[in-house]
Amino acid sequence: MKIKTKKQLNLPQLIEWAWDNPDLSHGMTFISNGCERVKIEFRYNPRGVLNLDILNGTSISNNIQFTLEEFEEITEDKWFSELVIRTVAGDYILYKQGSINDFKHLAFNDVEAIYIPNDDLTMTLIWHDGKLIEE
Repeated sequence: MKIKTKKQLNLPQLIEWAWDNPDLSHGMTFISNGCERVKIEFRYNPRGVLNLDILNGTSISNNIQFTLEEFEEITEDKWFSELVIRTVAGDYILYKQGSINDFKHLAFNDVEAIYIPNDDLTMTLIWHDGKLIEE
């Protein structure tokens, strides 16, 4: 299963991501978060050299952040900062920090489902009936 994640990166981190992911970053445009609106675009030339174009903005401060959305593979060992467990009795319990493997056998197999809480107050079902949800 894959889920979409959002990460806040500064410009050096975003450039490092672009170098590590040339197929994903080529042609992508990012607009900074906050007051300083900086728009940048990544392109690779035919020799495989990364070009960074600043499309607007004259300077970039240290604290400018960009949002990167990418898909991440979910496994039962992946570590989460928060997970919501639904028990067979219908209770929902929020747990801080752990993996599916840490929680799937709580209280003598009382776990019915495991969710990831989202920023918009919804939840994404990732584990049910003893296995990961398939895409």
